Amino acid sequence: MALQSVEDIIRALQEHPEWREPLLNALLTDQYRQLPERTDRLEQAMARLAEESAKTDQRLRELSEKADKRFAEMEARIAESNARVDQRFAEMAARMEESRRQTDQRFAEMAARMEESRRETDQRFAEMAARIEESRRETDQRLRELSEKTDKRFEEMVREIRELADTVRDFLRRVDRWETDLGSVKGITLEMFYRDNATSILGRRFRNVALVDKGQYLQQVLEQYEISETEWQQLVSTDVLVRGTYRESGKEYLTVWEVSWIVDSNDVQRAVRRAQTVGRWEQNALPVVAGKGITAGAQEAVEAHGVLVVIDTNLMTQSLPVL
Repeated sequence: MALQSVEDIIRALQEHPEWREPLLNALLTDQYRQLPERTDRLEQAMARLAEESAKTDQRLRELSEKADKRFAEMEARIAESNARVDQRFAEMAARMEESRRQTDQRFAEMAARMEESRRETDQRFAEMAARIEESRRETDQRLRELSEKTDKRFEEMVREIRELADTVRDFLRRVDRWETDLGSVKGITLEMFYRDNATSILGRRFRNVALVDKGQYLQQVLEQYEISETEWQQLVSTDVLVRGTYRESGKEYLTVWEVSWIVDSNDVQRAVRRAQTVGRWEQNALPVVAGKGITAGAQEAVEAHGVLVVIDTNLMTQSLPVL
């Protein structure tokens, strides 16, 4: 068949639904078709991130265990050193006591030896004090070295954690961009869906339903009316235009559609403003909001402004104003 206009393409797609998916594949870019693969890589990256976090926790535990072990070893060495000192003091005291008894018994004979023994004892005390002081300095040095190593390792861990945090923040920014891109794809797909199905959705309540070519319609309006830049942007941003006659009253309406995945109060306000703009030259312009769901605030705005609501393919009966 020859396809010479958008209406021909739409009719062809309505007659051959199996063409729609190949058409979408032709329209969508590789970037959007690769979204499932990118999502898989995202999940893999998050799994690797969790694995790296677990490894970091394990390294922290190992460092803590090593530090505890080193402190325990130092405490054991200090205790052993104290025990040796105590033992030497005890041995020395015993020798001094023996020396005293011998001195008492042989005072006259051992006066010279007693003086020598005193000098030897003084020397031993001095040597012992020197050894204790040296041991203390070594212990202090080891404690300082351990503290420096611990501080250095802690700083390295802090740097690694900060780098990891930067990686996570960059990853989250990418996720936000992917979500924005996915939202754009969803919006485009939903607008295409309603362009394809708007006439059948309204067919229950309207007759002689026809999709209006927005480009041609805007050219006709521009030739007949003075339109401001703001009004022009309102018209260009309109998602779908459908004309039909309301079955109950016989009045003809031009429905002005605002399509959003989840309809909120802002979407309702946009639909109302665009219908009001179209109402300058259309006798009956009717705002319509369509989407997958609707917020409570949007529902209140719909009832206040007399806006038609379409959820999926359902024209919500309770939202129909008196037409």
